[in-house]
Amino acid sequence: MNSVNMSITLRDIIIEAFLQGEGRENFGRRKKAWIKEANRLISWFDKYYGGNKDDRLLGCQDILDTSAKRILKFKDEFIYNIIAGLRVMVKNKYINVMKIIHLLRYMNHEYSFGFDLSVFQYMKWKDKEERLLMILKHLHSGQKNRDQIAEQFGISRRTLDDDISTLKDGFEFLGTSMTVK
Repeated sequence: MNSVNMSITLRDIIIEAFLQGEGRENFGRRKKAWIKEANRLISWFDKYYGGNKDDRLLGCQDILDTSAKRILKFKDEFIYNIIAGLRVMVKNKYINVMKIIHLLRYMNHEYSFGFDLSVFQYMKWKDKEERLLMILKHLHSGQKNRDQIAEQFGISRRTLDDDISTLKDGFEFLGTSMTVK
């Protein structure tokens, strides 16, 4: 592990990631924009980390003041609570997934966390059409039940059922009609 300050809080790591992290230019060209995006991600952790505020586990409320050392010790739980937060989101999921991936890449690079970012691969969709294409592709790749698929995509079972119904009725993309049976 790099010789870094492992007592630094998540809040400070987020700010570092947007001010110094490789790829920060994806979130603006100036320091003011990077600080704004860092503050938005801090707000996301405050509001969504661990899922709905009423259903959060003990300790999720103070995640922003948690040290890097503690996050590393409980890194699977940390990722689980991020995914729980993404699952309850209704809007702007794509940009928040991209910000979280940026943060986790920074933590991997600077603090040697070793987070597996592949858990977010099915959550990087911008709109319903893109999600439908990803679900269609996923359905052809193997046998999984609907609960597993919904969890991978960070959507509710009801949303997945609606998407599969749309795919069964026929979905047109770039002039090509696609259906599932």
